[in-house]
Amino acid sequence: MVEYESTSDTDLLLAGDGNNALTKLRIYLNNNSNRSRFDLRPLAHARVVRERNLSGYIAHLSTLRESRWVSEAKAPYFGDEVIAHRALANIWDDYQFDQPTTTLLDGGKFKEMVYDLKETQHREPCSKCQSLGQIKCRECFGFGDYACEKCQQGRIECCQFALCRRCRGEGSYLCDKCMGRIRVICSTCLTRGYIPCPDCAGFRFVLVWTKLHIRWENHESIITLNGGNSNILPISVLKNSSEKSICFQFDDNWKTTQTIDNIFDTCWGLSHELQANICKSFQTQHHDKSGRIIRLYCMIEWLHIKQIDYTFGQESGNIHFVKDSCDNFIHFCA
Repeated sequence: MVEYESTSDTDLLLAGDGNNALTKLRIYLNNNSNRSRFDLRPLAHARVVRERNLSGYIAHLSTLRESRWVSEAKAPYFGDEVIAHRALANIWDDYQFDQPTTTLLDGGKFKEMVYDLKETQHREPCSKCQSLGQIKCRECFGFGDYACEKCQQGRIECCQFALCRRCRGEGSYLCDKCMGRIRVICSTCLTRGYIPCPDCAGFRFVLVWTKLHIRWENHESIITLNGGNSNILPISVLKNSSEKSICFQFDDNWKTTQTIDNIFDTCWGLSHELQANICKSFQTQHHDKSGRIIRLYCMIEWLHIKQIDYTFGQESGNIHFVKDSCDNFIHFCA
């Protein structure tokens, strides 16, 4: 609809049958706060050509995907731990843990847990110290001491003033760090050059087991279809409509043997195009080989859309009506 200067000629605009769609549009535009932006006079002479009832759908598709991976854990072996070594089994089929009972996670988009598979623990020689129980000290590199970086040849340069409390006029004084020995005793290894291995704590062996990481993550998408065309009305208009009703709902555990097509078997009369769009969204946005879908939620809402084709002079167009949350008619002109 073209923008013109405002008009106050409302009598002619509001004339006509109150049930007429164009009359309702005139009333809506005249009462709308933005009516001054439009020239409503062409609507006074517009004529309805055809009215059609269309069906609009908005589908909410959510999946809860589970990912699993493993990592290795180590601890010193003190000799009193029970070792019941069992090889790692299939991380998907042989380890069952409690899973979320709702598709939409509370408080966030994902949740992560870590489980210690203690049945996989076994003793191994410590690889960090080659089962020696100790490693070379990182501070002194195995020498037990290191060169003093504070002094030169055990002394620190000073002044040559006779009254100086440090050098008393000698020009240098004894290094207070190495006490003139030039090298400093390593406080980490206490001259030994080696320290206990941090992995095995000096016991030469470690316990090794597997940690199983499990992550649950939400994935959501919205699919719309109205009047056989996905672009007639934007998603925001469909979501704000007060006239929607739920025509299909599914929320349950999901198995790898199931297919997305199967859930629509109980929904008679649903548009085949909408089903195809939902299946496509499922395959492209939800189906990922990095994990498994364990729950699926699908809710389809239906709403009534009325399309009014009109003409005034040689111009023509159409209007789509739905009820919004404020109980007003939302209109779009083409």
